[in-house]
Amino acid sequence: MKKSILLVVILFLSACANTAKYKNSTDRHYVVVDVEITDVDKYDKFLALEVPILKNYDAFVSMDLRSEDQKKRYIVISFPDKESVGAFVKSDEFQKILPMNKASSSSKIFHGKLHK
Repeated sequence: MKKSILLVVILFLSACANTAKYKNSTDRHYVVVDVEITDVDKYDKFLALEVPILKNYDAFVSMDLRSEDQKKRYIVISFPDKESVGAFVKSDEFQKILPMNKASSSSKIFHGKLHK
């Protein structure tokens, strides 16, 4: 458990460093997804559909770390603020593809901000 938490913290900080195009990355809200994948092809199709939806909310995948067999991943997504996360998750576009995610993986989700 401690290893997982440490890894999530390291991933989170690394992803925040990748948001240099934003003047102040501490204003962004980050979502870290710890994913166990059961169907890699279906999950990759889900990700391909998710990326354009994220763009509609000024969000993007800032980090996607994968195990060698692609079945374990840590994905960090940067959103402009916490409200955008909620709007994205509740959107019809995301809800339409969410069953594909649930059919191909299980995940734990963490989110938060950087502290100044």
